[in-house]
Amino acid sequence: MEKRIFALILAIFTIFSLQANAESLLKIEDFLKSYDVEFFWDDFRQVGLIRTGSQTITFKAGFDYFLLNYSQKRFCGGITLDGDGRILLSQEAQGSFSEILQPYKINPNVMKIAAIVIDPGHGGFDSGAVSPFDVGGSRLMEKDVVLAISLLLDKKLKEKYPEKRIEMTRSTDIFIELEKRTEIANNIKIKKNEAIIFISIHANASPFRPNAEGFEVWCNPEDKTKKMMTEDMKKDIPKQALSIFEMLLQEEINTETKILASNILKGLEDALGANIPNRGLKENDWAVVMNARMPAVLVEVGFLTHKKEAERLKNNQYLEKLADGIFKGLVTFVDTFESTNGFTGGQVE
Repeated sequence: MEKRIFALILAIFTIFSLQANAESLLKIEDFLKSYDVEFFWDDFRQVGLIRTGSQTITFKAGFDYFLLNYSQKRFCGGITLDGDGRILLSQEAQGSFSEILQPYKINPNVMKIAAIVIDPGHGGFDSGAVSPFDVGGSRLMEKDVVLAISLLLDKKLKEKYPEKRIEMTRSTDIFIELEKRTEIANNIKIKKNEAIIFISIHANASPFRPNAEGFEVWCNPEDKTKKMMTEDMKKDIPKQALSIFEMLLQEEINTETKILASNILKGLEDALGANIPNRGLKENDWAVVMNARMPAVLVEVGFLTHKKEAERLKNNQYLEKLADGIFKGLVTFVDTFESTNGFTGGQVE
């Protein structure tokens, strides 16, 4: 009699335990809806991969651990498949994944910078400006100077913002057409609450003014309109209101561009010191920024026609300072943009 009662109690306990465990399981697709990540599943090997901007989580169904960045072993309490082949995460697995994916959690009501595109000017057969004198045994080419700065900037941004997409229009000595440079930025897919920044980096030259030196930032003139709205954006707007929306979007981008340019000028000024002239914010309808449907600036880091400045631009430590100044300006812009919900004035919690 006692044995039967004990067996009955054990069976009831087991049923309740299984039910509680089942209720704590969550389908992986439901779990990942809250995060800005990519998910891949190999049904044959029963192996899954979650990828963010800089991190990967790899797991296999039936195992109680996963690999972070293919090397770090983390225990997670189990990932299983149900009878229909759906991937189920235990509560412990949900907690482990949440801890890693927290920077990628989606808040649909908050504006954020999703991507930053760095454009090193010229490249390949297009050397850009060239110093009229030897610097360290050879003529200094603009394409080489701006690529070196851009690579340093790319590294800094990827370390600071692993959750964001950091792109370079070129990372080697190749030629990219002007139209292609802005296409790279314009073709990045973003959500409604996301934005992109485009920054083109160049070096200056003034053969008839050899004493000209310093840095400056260029942006599109306010009286020059550019096509801002994509065909997808136009679908939800009445035809009679398109011109108004285009104008409002243009004004918004112009304002953000001016803020971005000012932040970069301040970052460079702080990084380089008072001895390097800050030539300020200037306007011109450069094609590379004119065609970008986003805040876009062109940074001139210095003059290759100025003897001392060309020597500075040959110096790796000085290039590091330039990259750091641009980086700090971008960080100021991104942090302010995201903390004020896209400069709307609303503080983000």
